[in-house]
Amino acid sequence: MTKPDDWPTRPRERVPREISLSGLLAIGFGFAGIFSFGPVFVPLALLFSLVAFLRRRPAWGAAGLVLTIVGLFSSPLLLAMLGLGWLIVRFGGA
Repeated sequence: MTKPDDWPTRPRERVPREISLSGLLAIGFGFAGIFSFGPVFVPLALLFSLVAFLRRRPAWGAAGLVLTIVGLFSSPLLLAMLGLGWLIVRFGGA
């Protein structure tokens, strides 16, 4: 096999990494929602997950969404808020 004449001096092409800031924020806020105050960080994780999906970064958005769901179910305060909302809708509130 023959190599091109400029083979040793030709620079390699760099493949750009696709790191999504919104995806990183979704994952970070998702972990923060699991391990700290959920009512603040879980909605932020959901918001940035949706932004990651809209910016066509589905892997980042899905990871953030999974952590959002785990954070939602690990926060008793958020579950109580959802349960109270369901009761108001179900049994008729003002």
